[in-house]
Amino acid sequence: MKTTNNLSTSTKYTDLVKTSLKNHANNGYLPYLLFFFTSVLCAAFILLNLFFSILYLILIPFVVIPLLFACQASVDLLNHRQNLTFGGYLKCFFIYFVERFRSSFQSLRALLAFVIVVSACLLTSIIIFFGVAINTDAFQFATFLNELENTRMADLNAIEELLNNYSRTVDMVLVCTVLPSITLGSFIFAYFVSKSGVFLPFRLSEDIKYTGKYISTVSNRIMKKKRSLFLKCYWSLNWPMVILFIGSFCLGGYIGYLYKYNFNSIFTFGLAIALIIPFTLFGPMYYANKQTICDLLVPAYREEETKLQSEINEQFTGILKELEKLQNDTKKDSDES
Repeated sequence: MKTTNNLSTSTKYTDLVKTSLKNHANNGYLPYLLFFFTSVLCAAFILLNLFFSILYLILIPFVVIPLLFACQASVDLLNHRQNLTFGGYLKCFFIYFVERFRSSFQSLRALLAFVIVVSACLLTSIIIFFGVAINTDAFQFATFLNELENTRMADLNAIEELLNNYSRTVDMVLVCTVLPSITLGSFIFAYFVSKSGVFLPFRLSEDIKYTGKYISTVSNRIMKKKRSLFLKCYWSLNWPMVILFIGSFCLGGYIGYLYKYNFNSIFTFGLAIALIIPFTLFGPMYYANKQTICDLLVPAYREEETKLQSEINEQFTGILKELEKLQNDTKKDSDES
């Protein structure tokens, strides 16, 4: 990847913003169309979860994230003055599954962070909700528990009737415990994905001929050494995305509440709108910010790349010496025999 701006680790915040705005202006208006098209497409797939909630497990890793990759890869093609067709966009989608690119967003690491955050928040919210609801009988929760306790567990019809009578109470339990936990977990997941995506230009750069694991190793080393610089640049440039995400999710959640009052409806609409609005309005600027951060990290990337190549060469040389020694020992033993 070639640097296009005169940036250094001592660059001021205002200079970073000016550079990003310059990159944004150079990218033109086409990224807005790509980001809008991709966000609507992702939202449409997300809305399918209104009918089959289990689809999240398939759509997020195999459709939504590859679409996000295809969008950014397509913008990169446009920046290299290459023509882009719908066929080219689909090609970018399928290229994501190639070894070099499928770890671009560190999805497994993001998923692990999601599980940890959701588990911790869910435990906390359940303790708080149960403590408040039982003592105050909010949403008739204490009454529901008393009737449930008096209902014979073997009488399935009675249990079903009780759940139907207190369906709003059950929905409120989910909304007050599961919904905030998964919402915060989704935000953390999106943060990890977007943070890892900053290094995507290094994978797409034509002058890098290495595997995805090699590029991930170099990127992880940079993060360890330049973490404070990276996070400072990332948050100082991308903080509007957080505001847009939270505001859009609340708006979508309210729409879901009006559509059908249950957990799945609120969360699904919230996530769909949180994809469309931030991605459309700030997506092109996020891409420009990513260019700025990459330009800033190019010297560190080249340094770590050189070190890793030296380590690989040393290991390879050591293996050759061991093989040569083994051959000599084998030959010596055969001559003696």
